Amino acid sequence: MGNNPTHVEERLDGDMLKSYPTGLASLMFAVQGYWTGLKAGQRPAAYVGAPTFCKGRPSGGGNFYATFQSVLKRWPGNRKLRLSGLSQHLPKLFEQTIELRYSVLAAFSAHCGLPTGLFLMYSKLVSMEMEHVRKKTPRVESRAELLEFLHACKAVIELAELQVRSEKPDRLVFNHYFTARKGGRPRGERRGDKHMAKADKLYKWSLVFDKHGSKFNPPTS
Repeated sequence: MGNNPTHVEERLDGDMLKSYPTGLASLMFAVQGYWTGLKAGQRPAAYVGAPTFCKGRPSGGGNFYATFQSVLKRWPGNRKLRLSGLSQHLPKLFEQTIELRYSVLAAFSAHCGLPTGLFLMYSKLVSMEMEHVRKKTPRVESRAELLEFLHACKAVIELAELQVRSEKPDRLVFNHYFTARKGGRPRGERRGDKHMAKADKLYKWSLVFDKHGSKFNPPTS
């Protein structure tokens, strides 16, 4: 990509060097290049390189390193990149040939003011549209498929809302606390010092998404 890349090279699925979706790499690159200018009110936003993005002023939408450090306070085990290392790490990251650490992904999401899940959803839309371009899908069909995917996601969100509203007041919705029996089998509800997420609620999400969006599995890149 060079020292001042202007785009992300698309790597097809199956590329031996590819370690995560091109749509995600493209989104992170766009945030690095243009988020600072957008936050500063520039229209169109001017491109900034990784060093400026990492150490820019917070009021201008930069200082990604500060965002990254705030993420590391939650997960100190990821504390491996310093400012100079981070700015050098990003261009390599956009090539999709090195490991994408969750701390970096979470920092990009936080820098945009979004939960990681919504950031990944946007990257999914980027990936889908990239695939449409590669396959020369007509724009009308492309838009219809994007809307179909969003409709499937909306159906899951509506189910999640129903799960929250309909659960008994004295019960947790998505978590399960218990005291482990001998052999590790759970006993009890909302008590004890052991914890796991409730898989049954997620399974219902899976059923609803499959009903509305089975064509989107497996994921594209």
